[in-house]
Amino acid sequence: MQEPLRKIQTFSDLIIKGEAANLSSKGLNYFERMRKSAERMQNLIDDLLAYSRTSSPDKTLECISLEQLMQEIKEEIAEELLQQDARVEILHSENLSIINYQFRQLLYNLISNSLKFKKADTPPVITISASLFNGRIAGMNPELRYQALSFEDNGIGFDQKHAGKIFEVFQRLHTKDTYEGTGIGLSIVKKIVDNHEGLITAESTPGLGAKFTIYLPVRP
Repeated sequence: MQEPLRKIQTFSDLIIKGEAANLSSKGLNYFERMRKSAERMQNLIDDLLAYSRTSSPDKTLECISLEQLMQEIKEEIAEELLQQDARVEILHSENLSIINYQFRQLLYNLISNSLKFKKADTPPVITISASLFNGRIAGMNPELRYQALSFEDNGIGFDQKHAGKIFEVFQRLHTKDTYEGTGIGLSIVKKIVDNHEGLITAESTPGLGAKFTIYLPVRP
């Protein structure tokens, strides 16, 4: 299914760039809409595949530092960070016992979410920190210790009443015309946290950014 979509995108781009002078404005608009529709479908397929991979039986845990993971991800998305004049700051790092490939997806999705919902006139700043959590919240195992990983941004934020809804599959707080996306990204994050027997919370105020906190049990 992905190969036909790639061909639609490729040929649409070729027509838009190479044949624009020979097309009417209406015809050019049709090709542009076709290209965007194919791109949205491609993104949906990619996200559905990522979601399905979270159900993989391979749940091997590795000990990796948060700082190392973030440095590798920042290198992968360096161009996007540069284009948006975005900063990703790590205030404190910890060694994490994680399913490596899944947690990389989690970090990527959270950063992408912050970049997408940035303020129009403000460069994105994403602050990440890790620490041991000594408190208790609903759903935690009282016999375990937890690491708390916080991801805080300076974006548009959201109404706190939607804090649970945003982790549901295909749930969106904005129309696709306002903010592009599939409505699966944070669902993938939640599934990965569940795979680590952890918890995730979301806090936000409209206009004041959002904060996601992930609680992971400390492994012996």
